[in-house]
Amino acid sequence: MNNTKFFIAALISAAFIPTMASAASYDFADLKWSGSPAKSSGFLPSEVLQKASTASTTSGLGYWNCTGGDVCSSNMDKANTALGGDLKFTSSGLTVTATALFNGATATVVQDHDNGYNASKSIGAGLGVYHLKGNNSDDNITAKETLVMSFANAVALQGFSLRSEGHNTTWNSNSTFSLAVTGADNKVTTFSSLALKATYSLTDLTTLNHNQPLLGSKFAFSYGGTKADQFYLSGMTASAIAAVPEPATYALLMAGLGAIGFVARRRKAA
Repeated sequence: MNNTKFFIAALISAAFIPTMASAASYDFADLKWSGSPAKSSGFLPSEVLQKASTASTTSGLGYWNCTGGDVCSSNMDKANTALGGDLKFTSSGLTVTATALFNGATATVVQDHDNGYNASKSIGAGLGVYHLKGNNSDDNITAKETLVMSFANAVALQGFSLRSEGHNTTWNSNSTFSLAVTGADNKVTTFSSLALKATYSLTDLTTLNHNQPLLGSKFAFSYGGTKADQFYLSGMTASAIAAVPEPATYALLMAGLGAIGFVARRRKAA
């Protein structure tokens, strides 16, 4: 009888799996530059660093040092280089891919450096967008620009942080941005006119989403809202979501429940 109980318990346990993995944190603001020898350090893309002389910007080839210490998804220091590419970042085994848009067209992602980076004092930049070839005069997320953060599968967004043009958390009063979330069903939910502030916590996001976790595979941060202002995405925290149990798993659960009923009937008959 004890063996039967153990077997039944094992069947039921096998039918349930944890819904979320441990959180992965991405500190995009952690980027410094040393000019001698030329080297970037901090939280770098989990790709291959390309040579400055390489003109190709094909997505997936890697990343480029650009504009005097920044990191770019295309070779922005070459005026004849196409915009585009992506930057991939991996934390705790979870990879997020950053791409950029300008007015719906392909743009370049930039990870802006700040040698005075200090997380505790909210000093630093993060990810922004370039939309002009060979022009690095503006690397924030600004008018008509969108930074898209994509995961291979749906995740729970635990929080994110933002920085202003001055690499701090000072914006004009009531400044806003927009966030669009693509769910596992490809349905897009847009949150407009969100307040630009240093940090959005898990509590903030849950409240924003009607007391539900903010789940999605794609998160698009855009210049917008009632009083739009430019910004960087300085960090994110996300948790992978375990797959929904397959029909076979439910069958295993039903088998376990059936076994419980069978044992109960035998004991009653005895």
